[in-house]
Amino acid sequence: MEQPELIAAEVAKQEATADDQRAEIRRQLALIETALAKCERDEQRWAEAYIAEVINVAELKGYRAEIDQRRQSLLAEHARLQGEIEAIGQHVQQIETLIDYCVRVRQALQTFDATEKRRTFEALDLRITWTPGQPTSIQGTIPMDAIVPIPPAWHRRCSAAGESRA
Repeated sequence: MEQPELIAAEVAKQEATADDQRAEIRRQLALIETALAKCERDEQRWAEAYIAEVINVAELKGYRAEIDQRRQSLLAEHARLQGEIEAIGQHVQQIETLIDYCVRVRQALQTFDATEKRRTFEALDLRITWTPGQPTSIQGTIPMDAIVPIPPAWHRRCSAAGESRA
């Protein structure tokens, strides 16, 4: 939390990965849209064949059923890929929320007493190891799907702390 450049580097890395993922998904969506257009052309072609009496009504129904099945499969895949694009956007937004969260926690920690700091470290699943003669080791995780919102009392303290330094 004291090294926001590490978080910023991770955000940049995640955004680059997200951009690559979006580009690949868009490529797949374009292929699906091409295949959907082919379904429309095939359906039109079989209808014309029926009108020209090249195929009978039973064959037309069979071809249409096959095309409908293919179309439904393509539409389902299209919807799934659209959901992936949305999920990627949410992931990047979560990372930005994490940065904001870390900044607010770092500010709040400046005004906390020992008990409040201990509770904060427990909530963030932080483990601090100190060995004489060695640098302090801080390990922990902040799960992206469960960022703990900072209680309103913390916001007031952060604001007060920010105002006193300005």
